[in-house]
Amino acid sequence: MTTIDEQLDCDTSDLLTIHALFRRALTDAPVLVRGVLDGDAARTAAVAGHVREVAEGLRVGLVPTPRLTVLLDALAAWESSAAAEDGEIVGRVLEGVRDTLIDHFDDVGHAEAEIPPAESTVSRRAWGDPHVRGQASVPRDRGLHQLGWILEAIPLEDPAGWVRTNRPAPARAVWWVTGRRQLAAHH
Repeated sequence: MTTIDEQLDCDTSDLLTIHALFRRALTDAPVLVRGVLDGDAARTAAVAGHVREVAEGLRVGLVPTPRLTVLLDALAAWESSAAAEDGEIVGRVLEGVRDTLIDHFDDVGHAEAEIPPAESTVSRRAWGDPHVRGQASVPRDRGLHQLGWILEAIPLEDPAGWVRTNRPAPARAVWWVTGRRQLAAHH
């Protein structure tokens, strides 16, 4: 007898959510970087920290690329100098990472059209393992921020319904009580 976890009916909607999240983050990031005034070390550190968090998420969710290494090196140089010219380098590298990632997402979409959908070929357990590892890689103090980024990035008619479906009750309560305020303060 097949257990529920072994059934070939995984839910792949989380992949689309992650794609939307990274599309949004990597579209916004070059604008954020270029918006930092020359010499503003405090704002440089805050924006660089945000960009680093996005880059680290890419390392977990996707195959690491040399561009991510270049991005992290450029971020370090920008943080050291807080110079607009170093920020411009970070912005250009971010655009390259974004373009590479969007090409990857487009390729995945084309490939998915030509092969059987994962829902009919992959078990819940096999699909869920990477998802669980990805969530486990998020530092505890950043989980609410990242949930907020997801809710901002994906087109939702019913955000509360999405949270109900995708987060356990304790996490939902924390989100509704404090998470939304923390995200608003982060902006």
